[in-house]
Amino acid sequence: MLDKKKLPPDLTVNRVWVSSHDSDRRAIAYITERRRRRIAAVGAVAGLVAILAALAMHLALGLLVLGLAISVAGAAYGNGGRSGFYEVEPDGSIGEYLGRSKPELSSMRGMRP
Repeated sequence: MLDKKKLPPDLTVNRVWVSSHDSDRRAIAYITERRRRRIAAVGAVAGLVAILAALAMHLALGLLVLGLAISVAGAAYGNGGRSGFYEVEPDGSIGEYLGRSKPELSSMRGMRP
């Protein structure tokens, strides 16, 4: 299992998948960066405020698109950097980076860290 003490302080574990059978397959963790997620949340809220303001004041459709673009840019930024799926080493540290896209996890069960 992943040891949070061996994780760099700027990373957060969101979910861990472990093998549902007693196989020698390593656990997989989804990890994100704290700072990027906070900035992404600010961007998403700013985009939502822009959309709601444009709707409330009956402004041009272009401002709705601008608000949506701000929200999408915030989400893209939040999932960037070192965020992604990692193998968990037997000693509890993070291992090999598997990428941003979800690997095959059908034979594993997910759990909160």
